[in-house]
Amino acid sequence: MPTNEPLAICGPGKDADVIAQLKKEIKDKTRKVSLSVAQRQVSANVYDRAFLLMGLFHIIEWLRTTILIASTVMGGVFLLVIY
Repeated sequence: MPTNEPLAICGPGKDADVIAQLKKEIKDKTRKVSLSVAQRQVSANVYDRAFLLMGLFHIIEWLRTTILIASTVMGGVFLLVIY
């Protein structure tokens, strides 16, 4: 990226050069970010555990909500105390 250059008239050649330079910088940055297979496996294990726990929590909450709604519709006020 150009740094603190004075304003100049933009032309087709100048724009193409700037775009090519930006693409090269982006390509270089993405190359540095790549992870090894071991790092990907570790991060996958962390996210797998988090998604599993989040899924179990939501399944339990859905069951609790279903039981609460069903008991309320049937007139079971006693279950509201337990919930």
